[in-house]
Amino acid sequence: MSVKRFCRTPIKRFCQMAYMKLALPSSLENHYETLRLLYTDCQVVHGNLEITHLSGNPDLSFLQGIVEVQGYVLVAHVSVKLVPLDNLRIIRGSQLYSSNYSLAVLDNQGLETLRLRSLKGQLKYKHVCVSCSELRAQISAVACFFLFFSASGANCHPACENRCWGETEQDCQTLTRIICSGCQRCKGRLLSDCCHKQCAAGCTGPKDSDCLACRHFNDSGLCKEACPPATIYDTVIFQSKPNPDKRFSFGATCVKKCPYNYLAMEVACTLNCPQNSKEVIVKQPDGTETQKCEKCEGDCAKGGTQMRLLLTFIGNFTIRSFLYPGLKMGHKLFMDFINILSDGSTQIRKKMCQLVVTS
Repeated sequence: MSVKRFCRTPIKRFCQMAYMKLALPSSLENHYETLRLLYTDCQVVHGNLEITHLSGNPDLSFLQGIVEVQGYVLVAHVSVKLVPLDNLRIIRGSQLYSSNYSLAVLDNQGLETLRLRSLKGQLKYKHVCVSCSELRAQISAVACFFLFFSASGANCHPACENRCWGETEQDCQTLTRIICSGCQRCKGRLLSDCCHKQCAAGCTGPKDSDCLACRHFNDSGLCKEACPPATIYDTVIFQSKPNPDKRFSFGATCVKKCPYNYLAMEVACTLNCPQNSKEVIVKQPDGTETQKCEKCEGDCAKGGTQMRLLLTFIGNFTIRSFLYPGLKMGHKLFMDFINILSDGSTQIRKKMCQLVVTS
């Protein structure tokens, strides 16, 4: 068995979250700190955004940087007054809570304001589950738009026309239109108010760079149908050639290089290689190493398999088992990274490290 280590500074623009749903964390005391470390400086959540089991008066300002969530958003068992998701523009709903909901707000005693000032529409599905009588919002869903109305408008600012996320003029819900003059989405009634066809959640102008969120892929600020391919056709020599502008698809984003802990495939980034492929480490001209998937010559099993153990736990977050059974908890490699606690669980000592285990 051989083990290689990679400990790199994470690209903070992207982040990923475990799928706990309503389960209690192993330590409520450390739960807030875990969320803070995971989401600070994060813009795009790959997976689901789960804000659960918070109380008191914690500083949740780190949530304000989140712009996009690939899966669902769950706010549950929260007794704080304010959840500030001010810049969240789109919830894609690639995974749904309870198989139905892109946005679920459940059992939040004391939650007064769920601030979603930038959420103008479109989720993948028109299912929203809100079970919070204390919120000043009622919901109706029309053509994948989610219109949040204050109960009788009593708590909305007069400028908000009874649609708001809170009491101030800044909390008015801004809606984009689907009844437009010759286009799918627009910001006004005129033909010049049409959004580009690659826009998903409204726009500030007609170009593919004016979208508030992209319908398919974001390539350095431009919304596109697909990321630039690995090869392009040369009409002079009538042959395909490598594309210098090639990008990998990573969620709904085009990236030049796959982020840490992800493997490069032909067109996309993945956590695990597909069948009949293996992980290889490629040294780049600048001396850096990247990991990619490569097709096996013959049977992959004969050449050995690799299983990647991702130690992306931070701070005092604890785990009770590892995914790879071939390494025992007392193995000296683990002792570099963890402490064994009195209750038998483990505590990560170093953060953002990865072990690649080859058997």
